[in-house]
Amino acid sequence: MMMTDLLGVDPIRLFSDYMRVTGVPTLAPAAGPDPKLSGKKLGVVNGASWVSLWSTYFGRLMLPGVKIINAGNEAVQLNFMDAHHQGRIAEHHQVIADTIRAVQSEEHIDIVVLAQLSMSVFAFSHPDPVADFGVPVLNSGQTGFRRAGEVLAGRM
Repeated sequence: MMMTDLLGVDPIRLFSDYMRVTGVPTLAPAAGPDPKLSGKKLGVVNGASWVSLWSTYFGRLMLPGVKIINAGNEAVQLNFMDAHHQGRIAEHHQVIADTIRAVQSEEHIDIVVLAQLSMSVFAFSHPDPVADFGVPVLNSGQTGFRRAGEVLAGRM
């Protein structure tokens, strides 16, 4: 008999699938076929819990051997929405910077990706993220559009 909740979702299947994608955090390096990626750590700053599942799934698919470390949640997103609505963008950028530094204080990371297009304007506040954070900070808009240009120009 399948147990469902109010949304018509089988919670056993939902959490089983979730755990298959995310696994349990481990100190062991992630395993992958490319020795250049093995042992590397990618920090992902996101603005919603569901983005963690998305970034873990696609991160492991596209970067096998890289440990994906997610940070951020709905509080980051709600802060951005409120700051944007009231014209306090610098305040939101500070929340992102604080999130990056919090991850760095707990775990060594080699690079950071800002997972949502709405975070792309962060680059205006931190044009030299290596100087500010000690690691590159990529945003999905900037890198996504750059990659789109490469594909469109035939440099796949």
